[in-house]
Amino acid sequence: MTQSKKNTTANNQNTSKHKVPGIAARIDRMVDSDGSTKAYASVNVAGAVAIHGIRVIDSDKGLFVSMPSRSYTDRNGKTQYSDIAHAVTKEAHDAINDKVLEAYQQELSESESEDQSETEDEDLPFDEDESAGFAPAM
Repeated sequence: MTQSKKNTTANNQNTSKHKVPGIAARIDRMVDSDGSTKAYASVNVAGAVAIHGIRVIDSDKGLFVSMPSRSYTDRNGKTQYSDIAHAVTKEAHDAINDKVLEAYQQELSESESEDQSETEDEDLPFDEDESAGFAPAM
């Protein structure tokens, strides 16, 4: 077997399972609207590359992650979308999706607990000393 065939065979065997570098995700902004986009996120890949503009979308099939893309009109006048950045392997794709959805769920939990504590604070009665400032002056 020649050296190039050995390299090709080795490369084909190595592509079946890729090691995914460390991926960190954060939610940049939650979206409070009736639309399908629920949040915008960013990921950092191995401390070397950052990808911004990732969307968390709620569809009929559930939540999914949409990589940043741009739209264009093709020759037939139909709007098409092209990813600006995307994972090359299935393992990397799955890791990005998992990290972004995990960050989204954490952000939801934190915002719900903040909302809950604000509601509890509203239910507390005024302290007499605090309410004195609101009494009409005579």
